[in-house]
Amino acid sequence: MDAIDREFLQQGFQSTTCAVGVWDPTALPPAPGTGPLVPQTMTLAQLAQYFSNNPLVQERLRIEKYLQIPKAPATQRDYIYSRIKSIFFFTIIIF
Repeated sequence: MDAIDREFLQQGFQSTTCAVGVWDPTALPPAPGTGPLVPQTMTLAQLAQYFSNNPLVQERLRIEKYLQIPKAPATQRDYIYSRIKSIFFFTIIIF
């Protein structure tokens, strides 16, 4: 997850990192003087639509399935994200 986040941040896709993961374009703050497809304002839905063949995007969308918990408040995302990272870290150490 960290490697994917680093790559998305490096490319300017802050709103599509695992820690943020914005699907709804109305949830994004408007960037002054920019259009709807400026990387800083791209949603996961737009990312999937325009870059669905990219392996990094495919992996990012697979991870999102674990980060999206129905009926969980958006404030829980940080907790879910940190738990997944810690479980992944301990799995690597054990195996």
